[in-house]
Amino acid sequence: MMKKFFKLLSAFLALVLSVGLFAACGNNTEIKTGGKYTYWVTLPAATSQTLTSFNELLFFKEMAKATGTEVEFIHPAAGSTGSEAFQILLTSGDYPDMIEYNWKSYTGGPDQAINDGVIISLNDYLKDYAPNYYDYMEGHKGKENGYLYKVQGVSANGNYYGFNNLSIGTYRTFGGIMIRKDMLDKWGLDIPETIDEWEVVLKTAKENGFRAPLTGAESLFSVVSVAETFNVAWDVAKDWYVEDGTVKFGPFEKGYKDYVKKMREWMEEGYIDPDYVTNSSTDVEGYLTNDISIAAYGFVGGGIGKLMPAMEERNPEYSIVACPYPVLKKGDRAHLQDMGNEAGDPSVTISVSCGKENEDRYKEAIKWCDYLYSDDGMILKTFGIEGETYTIQDDKEGNQHYVYTDKIYNHEELGAHSVQAALFHYIRPGNGPGLNQHPDYLDGYYPYKQQKEAIVKWNENVVEAREHILPPLSYTAEEAGRKASLEAVCASELDGAISNIILGKASFDTYDDVIKKAKKNGYGELLKIQQTAYDRYIKATK
Repeated sequence: MMKKFFKLLSAFLALVLSVGLFAACGNNTEIKTGGKYTYWVTLPAATSQTLTSFNELLFFKEMAKATGTEVEFIHPAAGSTGSEAFQILLTSGDYPDMIEYNWKSYTGGPDQAINDGVIISLNDYLKDYAPNYYDYMEGHKGKENGYLYKVQGVSANGNYYGFNNLSIGTYRTFGGIMIRKDMLDKWGLDIPETIDEWEVVLKTAKENGFRAPLTGAESLFSVVSVAETFNVAWDVAKDWYVEDGTVKFGPFEKGYKDYVKKMREWMEEGYIDPDYVTNSSTDVEGYLTNDISIAAYGFVGGGIGKLMPAMEERNPEYSIVACPYPVLKKGDRAHLQDMGNEAGDPSVTISVSCGKENEDRYKEAIKWCDYLYSDDGMILKTFGIEGETYTIQDDKEGNQHYVYTDKIYNHEELGAHSVQAALFHYIRPGNGPGLNQHPDYLDGYYPYKQQKEAIVKWNENVVEAREHILPPLSYTAEEAGRKASLEAVCASELDGAISNIILGKASFDTYDDVIKKAKKNGYGELLKIQQTAYDRYIKATK
């Protein structure tokens, strides 16, 4: 086991070295923007453990010193969801200078947000006022990445609508199926790879007192809140995917029907938690730590990273690890997996209100945002302050690495429940606007060997999946509006119907009728919209 771990660790460090420290490239021109701005954003749960506002965050205080710009953060009231608060903001018509949101979910898409006079297009500003971001989109760094940042970061009409979260590493997922390795060892079983091996594991767990061997939340089988799991064994995604340039919808394919049939069989055998539809993440964690369940869908940080420290004193032998994406035949490789984007939301946009009195305020705000994509900005966002939240150390080969200090690892002193919460007390790594996936960040963010192994395991099929996973698409205002309208009518109905079949509340013989109804109610038209948007995406990449 240790030999295997060190082999994986060596592979991980090799990736670190191959990706590099990113500190020798980019535009480090000092930026002094000046001015005062307002910025609307939902406060992350990890930050709210120890702080009440981004105004208290060390990262933004230091960014103010570096840019000469003061930014006041405005957060939705505690208890309200981001989408609800965003709608209230839009209705008020009183926009802050900058707004961070998932703009591709805006009704009609980001182009419509521009047409509605909510945000501005950045097309005329980026080259002159955001040289760092422009380089990732149009320049040298964009070319190195096949211009994927650009094609994913513009709207259907070619508008740069905001500053995206850009993944500069090679990993595209941090989630998958995880399992109690300590129990497998006790029973003399290997980590399952095929559906048949999974049946043996689940049956053994059931026979040894695990009431619900496989558990999860609603996303376990959902076609709406998607997490790719056992369906990939039949070479179908839970929703949209691509084969030879043609967009397909998983439930329409025979493989999906076979997958649903197998899940129903597992449910009848008592292998699957029947409460998955209503489970919370806390419920899932409780099942995995109280010998009720042996496996679930989870994440490197929010799953393995929470369970391992929670069980250290209670059960030192406890170990939960990543499983490979399942296949039907031993030795095959899965063609699908969860797949994140190179450029994604949430994005920070510049509202029309920012420059109503003086257009130059647009330029100054854009300069401030661009600092996030400079080398200095990336280090500040990801690691914080040297000597306070990180140090620079040499490895055996003389390569320098950023290493978090005890302020991060002794997180209990802050009242934080994890390394993640400690990081968010000082800085803002992860999925906010800026650069993400610095290798030293990943190494420090995931301290357990089970986490490091999981990153490798869950990303083994990236090359195959890139050929089949539907990339992030941009829709015209008309397409986006029609898509939202259709999904509002048919998505939850299809989700519920498939769930009822798996749960045994409806006959498996109704599956074909369910699909016919879904096609008639909107999924047939949705398929055409997705194909049109995908064709446009492929044309843009060329």
